[in-house]
Amino acid sequence: MYKKTLYKKECPVCKQNFMTTWRVKKYCSKECLRKIDRIKYGKIPSKIPLIKCRVCNNIIKIRNRKVYCSDNCEKIYLEKKRKMRKEKLEYGYSSFTKYRFEILKRDKFRCIYCGKLSIEDGIKLHIEHIIPRIKTNLKTEEETKERLVTSCITCNYGKSTNELEKDIIERIIKRNKYIAKTI
Repeated sequence: MYKKTLYKKECPVCKQNFMTTWRVKKYCSKECLRKIDRIKYGKIPSKIPLIKCRVCNNIIKIRNRKVYCSDNCEKIYLEKKRKMRKEKLEYGYSSFTKYRFEILKRDKFRCIYCGKLSIEDGIKLHIEHIIPRIKTNLKTEEETKERLVTSCITCNYGKSTNELEKDIIERIIKRNKYIAKTI
């Protein structure tokens, strides 16, 4: 039969010793717990959790998963979020999503590394950076498009953040420039 362990504790509120089977229990009774809550929060807290508003840091109660104290704060936060997304698109952080179909069409829905087709071979194609994004600092959209290629899942995950040889990268970029001019 399972034997419960008893722990000897001292209540930090009333300084009374008590025995418990819970290792994490701090207070001897609900009254002591309420006293601590009154000291910390100034009143007995309700069961609704309190959080800070994401915009103005006012303390609010969570209701219906809203994390803003007012409609105005929600509008301000959403506007900031929109601006951040816009900046990401302008500076090329998510450029592969912007040009996904153009790049797939340019590469004829074929992996440039192994030559597999998405329809015939039943594979999923990814848009991949020839040179990993971490190692480049691209300024314009054209530079971004030239360094994006179509690859299958296995080639993309196999390459990971490894770099190709410089002559191969130059050949791919030349090919992408040439195709872009002819289209």
